Amino acid sequence: MKTWSILFLSLLIVIFLSNIFHSIGFTQELLTGWTSPVVITSSQQKLFSPNLISDDFGNLHLFYTNQDDLTAPASINYIKWDGLNWSYPIDIILDSSANFPQLARAAIDHNQMIHLVWYGDANQIRYAKSPLINAQNAQFWSEPTTIATAMPGQDITISEDGTIYVAYADWPEMGTISIISSANNGENWSSPIIAAIGLPNCTPADIRMAIDKSGRFHLVWTEYSLSQGNPAQGAFYAQSSDGRQTWTAPWKLSPERHGQPGVATLGANEVHLVWRSNIGGDGTFHQRSVDGGLTWFSPDQYMDGGGFSGPPSFAIDSSNRLHYVIGNVYYAMWDGDQLIGYLDLATQAVRDQAAISNGEEAVIASTLGNQLHVVFETDFNRLWYTTKQLNTLAIPTSTTEILQNQEATPVSLPTSTELPRSGATEISQPTRVVLPQSSNQLFADPGSIIMFSALPVLVMMIGLILLISRQRRSK
Repeated sequence: MKTWSILFLSLLIVIFLSNIFHSIGFTQELLTGWTSPVVITSSQQKLFSPNLISDDFGNLHLFYTNQDDLTAPASINYIKWDGLNWSYPIDIILDSSANFPQLARAAIDHNQMIHLVWYGDANQIRYAKSPLINAQNAQFWSEPTTIATAMPGQDITISEDGTIYVAYADWPEMGTISIISSANNGENWSSPIIAAIGLPNCTPADIRMAIDKSGRFHLVWTEYSLSQGNPAQGAFYAQSSDGRQTWTAPWKLSPERHGQPGVATLGANEVHLVWRSNIGGDGTFHQRSVDGGLTWFSPDQYMDGGGFSGPPSFAIDSSNRLHYVIGNVYYAMWDGDQLIGYLDLATQAVRDQAAISNGEEAVIASTLGNQLHVVFETDFNRLWYTTKQLNTLAIPTSTTEILQNQEATPVSLPTSTELPRSGATEISQPTRVVLPQSSNQLFADPGSIIMFSALPVLVMMIGLILLISRQRRSK
């Protein structure tokens, strides 16, 4: 064998081994490091719909509906994680106009105010806010006010300029999704702009909204039949690139019996969608766009049997990797090149303890860019917590002077009147191009990852060996 052949073959072997070791190390980062789940709160009766967000100071803020006494109104409870411990839960919202507040969604603005929306009685979207530093004290939360009439399933997000946006399914004008906004810290709200018109005789729910770094709005939801609710009629997506004035026509992501979608953005142009089938279906799907949602790679599929157990929840670390959990407490990560997953974070030991619900409504958040946190419920009366330290750099924390300078006095909002309704905005028809099958395939086990990374090098090595053997026979 010639010297150059030996050197080239040696180089291929080195590449082959390095790919394997990299894949093993990368997979180990996914599969190890999560703590055993522990119970952080429980209820005598019911608790559900957790929402977990993080701030710039390394803290977590957890909101959920709690009803210890079935004869009394429910409350929205709050727990704070300070980097070491979870606080004792307190009821921050006892809403006389919403005896059963549910589906709380929260966001934090640049002025360190927490803005909270939830669904209340009589088809109301209710709203309250609190300075971040005083969130553990119920008296610092503003008096709840109605900001829209709607069906359940709303979402809230805040843009780079501090504008607050709330998306919801209209009531009594069924079948449309509208968005309202506040540019003055929640004191006043705009007239609604219609973002999507759904299927006939259906109502949208499970609404989730995200804004990318280019200012595009991305909206996903499930369509449910008005007659029976189930089966779900599919997951849908729409977007606006001009500040919500015009929207693409709803794009159906999936056939019926699929829904509970989620949406996340990375940077200016990358969008990720995740949705699931109902129980007994064809599992979980992940789809990606790299041009702001105009075109999409074919979706990855994870055959987990499906089940509507809560929309997916997302977090981004300091290396710009996307982490998410689906409702039944399975975790996956997008590293920029491929999707790695799924890992059961509830663990079999925890699931075996449950009598009714053995792991649902999972939510995830990242603190300081290098620590992941997941909360989920079992039996609708316990919330569990697990965490993992990442091998990434921490994001420097914001100065505590921002919090200390907040005015530490209770805030209140005037009682809102019914909002005027605007006419429908133009809904533009999208032009979509289906991209060829993505090369970024889903791998559910370490062996598949290793085989995928090693395959090109193996092919080259076999080809070189055959070439050398042929040369020898021709001599």
